[in-house]
Amino acid sequence: MLIINLEKLETFECDVERIEGKDLCLFHDETYLKDSNHPENKKMVIEKLQEKIENSKKTTPLKCFGYYLPDIELNKEEFTQQIYFNYCKCQKAYFSGAKLKEAVNFSGTTFKEAASFSEATFSSSTSFSEATFKEAAYFFKATFSSEADFSKTDFNDAVDFNR
Repeated sequence: MLIINLEKLETFECDVERIEGKDLCLFHDETYLKDSNHPENKKMVIEKLQEKIENSKKTTPLKCFGYYLPDIELNKEEFTQQIYFNYCKCQKAYFSGAKLKEAVNFSGTTFKEAASFSEATFSSSTSFSEATFKEAAYFFKATFSSEADFSKTDFNDAVDFNR
């Protein structure tokens, strides 16, 4: 599957193997995660995502364009590479206390449930442009050392940037 990164006008090809009998991988097939007859699918998505995260920490940016993701907990993780979660559909997202040393991009991402970036440290440019937070978004005591773009971000419920 090809995904376009509109910011840099690059084309990316998904590097995740397709689901047997389908044209999409487990991250891009919306029905895979929602399949109530196969609850192990959620576990598989979490395991594969964790694998991608560990690999990206070593050498390459984490590129998750257009993924369908269950609850993700990356609290207190340290990321030394760029992170792209552009146009994802996330359930809960927890990045509390995370240290994000390079550029972070959540442009166009929809957070369906609560999202917490409290006490996270963003050391480089950060973008949540055109993101949608369906429930509360927490940025309590988050530190932004560089540009942070929240243009056209939709905070449907509540947002907390209190220090």
